[in-house]
Amino acid sequence: LFTACQRIAQIEANEVERIAVWTQITEECELNADDSAKFIELFNSSKYEGKGTGEGGTPEFGICVYFRDGTYLLVNDFCFAGRDFEVSLRDSDGNTKAWYYLSSEELYTFVSELADK
Repeated sequence: LFTACQRIAQIEANEVERIAVWTQITEECELNADDSAKFIELFNSSKYEGKGTGEGGTPEFGICVYFRDGTYLLVNDFCFAGRDFEVSLRDSDGNTKAWYYLSSEELYTFVSELADK
């Protein structure tokens, strides 16, 4: 549904339960309200870069957006072929509902700084 129009899903803040950052060497760390709002703003202004194909490697860091309805959005660093993130929307059972790439230098910088904290 989200990628059918070749655009990214828009995150609605009132539908979000919590947002957490993770790295390969740390567990999830929940974002505060300001960082969550900034992430949503930057994510919503990112550029759609095509449907997921499975290329690329293992992400070093990412963000997980947990929604009130049990679904969650994985936004993992990608940095391959001009794409900054690989995004997948999963239902409460973990089944993939959408899978695509997006680019945003500003979002990438913001998330990588969060991961470094």
